[in-house]
Amino acid sequence: MSWTELRLASRSACVALALLIGATGLGFAPSAQAADPAAGSVAVSVISVSPTTPLAEAQMQPLTFTVSLKNLGNVDLTNMTVTATRGDPITTQSVFNTELAAKQPPVPQLPAAVQGPEDAPIVVPTLAIGQSTQVSIPTVSGTVDHAGLCICADAAIYPIVIAAQTTASDGSTVELGATQTYLPAFQNVPAPTQVTWVWPLLERPHRLTSDTVFTDDDLVASISSGGRLDRLLSVAEMVDAQVPMTLLVDPELIDELAVMSTSYQVQTSAGTPVPGTGKMAATAWLTRLQHVLAAPGMELALTPFANPDVDALTADDLTWQTALPPAMQVRVGAALAGHVGNTAVAWPADGVVSAATAQRLAAQGVGTLLLSSSALKTRTSGSPALVSAGATDLTAFSTPATIATLLPGALSVGGPGTSVLPRLVSQLALTSVIDPTTSHDVLMLPPANLDPEPTAAIATILATAKTAWSQPLPLLAARGAYTAQVHATLSDKGAPGLPTKTIEAIRAATSSQPALSSLFTDPATVGNLLGDVPDAVQRLASAQWQTSPSTLDTATGTVAGRIEALTDAIKLVVPTDGSYTLGSNDSPLPITIENTLDKTVQVRLTFQTVGDLPGFTASDIGIQTIPPRGRLPLHVPVHLDRVGRIKVQVVLTAPATTTDGGSQQLGTPLVLSVRSTALGDIGEVIMWGAGGVLALAFVFRLYRRLRRGRGPTPGAPATHPEPEPVGSEL
Repeated sequence: MSWTELRLASRSACVALALLIGATGLGFAPSAQAADPAAGSVAVSVISVSPTTPLAEAQMQPLTFTVSLKNLGNVDLTNMTVTATRGDPITTQSVFNTELAAKQPPVPQLPAAVQGPEDAPIVVPTLAIGQSTQVSIPTVSGTVDHAGLCICADAAIYPIVIAAQTTASDGSTVELGATQTYLPAFQNVPAPTQVTWVWPLLERPHRLTSDTVFTDDDLVASISSGGRLDRLLSVAEMVDAQVPMTLLVDPELIDELAVMSTSYQVQTSAGTPVPGTGKMAATAWLTRLQHVLAAPGMELALTPFANPDVDALTADDLTWQTALPPAMQVRVGAALAGHVGNTAVAWPADGVVSAATAQRLAAQGVGTLLLSSSALKTRTSGSPALVSAGATDLTAFSTPATIATLLPGALSVGGPGTSVLPRLVSQLALTSVIDPTTSHDVLMLPPANLDPEPTAAIATILATAKTAWSQPLPLLAARGAYTAQVHATLSDKGAPGLPTKTIEAIRAATSSQPALSSLFTDPATVGNLLGDVPDAVQRLASAQWQTSPSTLDTATGTVAGRIEALTDAIKLVVPTDGSYTLGSNDSPLPITIENTLDKTVQVRLTFQTVGDLPGFTASDIGIQTIPPRGRLPLHVPVHLDRVGRIKVQVVLTAPATTTDGGSQQLGTPLVLSVRSTALGDIGEVIMWGAGGVLALAFVFRLYRRLRRGRGPTPGAPATHPEPEPVGSEL
């Protein structure tokens, strides 16, 4: 073998040895060990607890916790155990608040472990990085002190800590993550908590200036399968036989559906109405509602139509309609199939009401208020309270803040759903834990624009109103069964209210109504052209616009444009040359009025000089009538007291005044330039005055000349004539 061949063979052997060392892990460098998982690297969240209220019986009952685990760390997890541990029983709100802030360790002498009947831990074999999994922890509950949840206290809220753990390489236990849930339990059944569910069937208006022409067809999607109103009604259908509740309904919604179920049109962006598509869906939804209302104990409460923001209107000294328009009343009555709604319940926007609004509501026959907890300065634990409304008191129901903060999440699409239910149920049950001998009344009031997740919503209603310690009681029945004794003071904090632009449009439309009505002598014409304006104003004031601010802005412009279009339809014709020369101080001024409406109208004319200059007056020619789509030429007698040019503004107005006593202007004012070549009264006075002075001067001079022409008197001494003053000649 040559030297070259030997060198190549040696090099190949070295390479092979290196590969062998790398493959077998041999060498001089120490091998790297897998890292231990970090504490807190697993997100633990409760999905559900079933049942939410364990029964206090000697015979152990099944109890299951379902949790979600997600690996947030940077290593895969193996042989992770999941355990449930019971904390100390909670019997006060302050302790509960402490537990909510941070889980508290149980005292050693109390049974703590919550294990299954087999006392076997729950093991998750593997959980890769970023992976999620669900785990069920089956156990039991009862009054016997052994494995499972021991209901050891007479009445308490039991905190349950659910933790995920693993064993580190050194043998220590690492807590990868933990969460806490709660369970109420009673050994002795307390006086039942009366749970009042109010279920809102509310929607923003889809009409403005017409009952049969809709601004959009969005309502079809909402009442069809899977839509918001469909899901709201589905929840009521699923619980109606088990949990009687109060349905709070807007008559405007019912009337819209009643119109849709016959024939209606939808305004397109091009301004041309097209047939609507929701006839079958509207008919089906109304039929389902009738069946729900027929369930025993189910109550119906009605808002004023379009559910106006009464507090915002009161703050701006505006009013709202309490009675349904006649045609709407007929349609709503038929759609509800004889079910009569109670109108003595008011739910102000955001559950907030001022003292002034409360007085207005009381004067309209309202006896019950649905308020947020922040609307009352003083209140009792969920029980109804009395609030002063002038000479009378109103009964105010409000959901406790501890419950109100949890309700949206438990009921709504995208919320935590059933995972928040144990905490919600425990907050509700805590009143009975604190005072088990007294029956409490608690209002469960969801958001007005609730978009529910049906499964979670049904579970929430049943878990709160159908337990061993609670029972359902609709609102009107609760008001009749419970006599409020405690007085509460309304908070000074007001609701956000309607946008300024909308308030201004409402004020303008409301104020101009009497004046615009006076344009027409025929009542039928008034009804056709203006009868829908009050309804449009009421719809514009709806509290349900809060979730659709851009749509409200468009609706505001529509109502304002409706009034503007009507006032601009009657106008003064601009002359080719707006300059007039009058040959005498009493001359007619030509004015032409045009009516572009297809109805006869009546108007007034007013005149005023620009800058309020004196010297011009116009005769009041009274109310003038203009035929449909016609012109009326007029010659208005005017009087000028000056020579020269003067600017005059001509204003066309409605015969009657607005509600604030002002004039309702029609069209655009017309400015004319008027010139007079004749002497006015002042000029004539000056002329005649000057003439009088000249006449007196002439008479005086003639008199003096006559005296000089006479001879001297006989016997009188001679006199020399005085020289005549220079410049005395006139």
